[in-house]
Parts: sequence; C-alpha cells; structure tokens
Amino acid sequence: MRNLLLVGLTLALAVAAGCSGAVRTPTPIPTTTRTPIPPPTDSRPVQEWVLQTVRVDGSTVTVPIVLLQRDVRATLDGREADRVEHSISPRPIVSFVFLSVAPGKHTVEVTDTFKYRETVVIEVLPP
Repeated sequence: MRNLLLVGLTLALAVAAGCSGAVRTPTPIPTTTRTPIPPPTDSRPVQEWVLQTVRVDGSTVTVPIVLLQRDVRATLDGREADRVEHSISPRPIVSFVFLSVAPGKHTVEVTDTFKYRETVVIEVLPP
C-alpha cells in the first residue's frame, strides 16, 4: 500500500508540474549552410591541346599535337619546325616536323598562347 501511495504522489507532482504554465522552448534543429566555392585564382582557359608520342625516324623528328581550338607552337632546342602538317581525320592533329636533326638528346617544347607548356627530351640515334 505504501508503494501505491508513493506512485500516486509522484504522479500528482508530475501532473502539477506539467500544468504549471511553464513554457518549454523547442530544441533548435541544426541547419546546414553551403559555403560558396571561391573561383580559381588562375583565370587562364583550360589547356586545349594534347601532346602525342614524339616520333623519331632517322634524323626526322615529328611532334604530333591533338588540337581543340588553341594556337600551339613546338620547338626543338629552340628551333622552329621545318614544316607543319595538318590532318583532321579522325581528330584535328597538327604535326611539327624537324628535318636533319643531329644525333643526340634534344628538348622538344610545346607552348600555347596562354603559356601552357610541355617539355619532352628525345634522342636521335646516329645512322
């Protein structure tokens, strides 16, 4: 009987506290905010060309580049190409051809108007 009286008293106190007019504040729901991604600091367009495998055939060096609307230039040890060949099948390729290249190691450098640069060292073998 004593336990029953204790349960009743606890229940009465709980009801009285609930009806006391105290205002309960709702638990805040966390919100997520998106942080904007800052623009890149490099304002150059993306590189729109790809250097293919440089071919060495005797003393002739051919530098093929797949183009995607960008002016490019290739040099061999700082020297301009002897001729430039264009093809469009199956994709646009410009080939810079260097003739009578001396045996030894040489540096091929490809650049575009936006200062993208790629360098390859090739070796021309003696005949």
